[in-house]
Amino acid sequence: MRRSRVLGLWVILATGLAGTLHAQVPEPTLRRGVLHVMDWPAALLAEGRTLEPWAGLDLLPFLDTLALEYAYGVEAGRPAMTFTLWWVPGDEAILDGRRVPADRLPAGVRLTALDLRAGVYAGGRRVTELVVSVDSFALEPAPFVYRFDGLDLDWATLFADVPADTARWLFETGFELREPEILRIAFAEHVPPEREPEVVPRPPARTTVYIPDRTIWIVIRTGRPYPRVATGPRRPRGDTIGRTDPAPSDRTRSRPRDDADDDPDEGEKKGGHAGRDGKRGGLLDGPGKGKKDDDDDDEQLLPAALAGAAAVGLIAVAGGTAGYFGHERAPIGLASGFVRPRWGGLLQVAVNGAVLGAGDEPERLVGTLFFFFDAFDAPVQPGVGLGIWAEEDGDDIHLTSTLSLGAVARLGFVLVQGGYDLVEGGVQFGLAFTFRRP
Repeated sequence: MRRSRVLGLWVILATGLAGTLHAQVPEPTLRRGVLHVMDWPAALLAEGRTLEPWAGLDLLPFLDTLALEYAYGVEAGRPAMTFTLWWVPGDEAILDGRRVPADRLPAGVRLTALDLRAGVYAGGRRVTELVVSVDSFALEPAPFVYRFDGLDLDWATLFADVPADTARWLFETGFELREPEILRIAFAEHVPPEREPEVVPRPPARTTVYIPDRTIWIVIRTGRPYPRVATGPRRPRGDTIGRTDPAPSDRTRSRPRDDADDDPDEGEKKGGHAGRDGKRGGLLDGPGKGKKDDDDDDEQLLPAALAGAAAVGLIAVAGGTAGYFGHERAPIGLASGFVRPRWGGLLQVAVNGAVLGAGDEPERLVGTLFFFFDAFDAPVQPGVGLGIWAEEDGDDIHLTSTLSLGAVARLGFVLVQGGYDLVEGGVQFGLAFTFRRP
């Protein structure tokens, strides 16, 4: 009878911890994918393309990898997406119209604008295409990343040549972006603003915009207006990216750009949004829109961590066992539980330093119920853990269930627990003391 009451208490505490986390983050379910452009434009040159499109460029690093991670879903009946961009430079570059080794480039080259076209596939069939456009930013090579959002998306104008009901069907049943193609890319040399005055005037910093075929801007399919593409919060994961005022583009478009939207200073005043207008389908992120950047520094998981610590304290008083618990990616934690001659159980809660306001990595929290039992009549007893993993992603918190396997060594009044998280990955370790004789 007493055992059933104890197990019931654990279930209530675990449910309450999960409820605290879910109450903080009412987010939609998102589908995810990633686009990769590899070895560009060297792969095109290897196919027999000439250097003529690049002959007039001042500055163009070759790309080893350009990656665009995307996630999409439906939020409040509207389409919502989020994108993360990063790039790795290659071994060569174009400098002043000549192909040179990458080490000849000036220091501080930043990616400042990108138009990327991809096919939209559903059920293995190409349904339509999408052009993702973003500019007025300054992104250094990886490990720096850039997240940007699409605002005010509408089903009727989401894709280039499909109606509203088809667009919503794609979001609800799932689609995949494939066959990425760079339509426009721009780089600029970053000059730190704190530079001391120089006696000899310095020539202007190099900047360039690559447009392989100017006719790509004249793409007329349905005659419908397309959504204004805007960038979202300019915050990388784990660090900040430098910004410079982007140089004006020399490209030709079928429709003029709105000068007010193109002003980067004006974009800064409006929260980092830069508008665009084009004759194509475009869609970008929405789950984090409307949130203030001031909230980014809040410890979002701290209330849940305090609730978990309180639950561990209650179990310690009731069960007579308490100690330390840590996960490879969340090393600060507590554990408590019950120990019986043939079995035992531990409630374990751990966080990383970001939850406590230290470090720049995303906040992480893990809560686990770990059960072990005497299967071989030996001091080392196998165990299994079920729990919840919470991790910060910008202004959102992603929750997943976890499963861990491990063992507990019972050394008198001391319990040494080790395990591995099969879902999120990472080694677990615990050291607890039993204050009551089993």
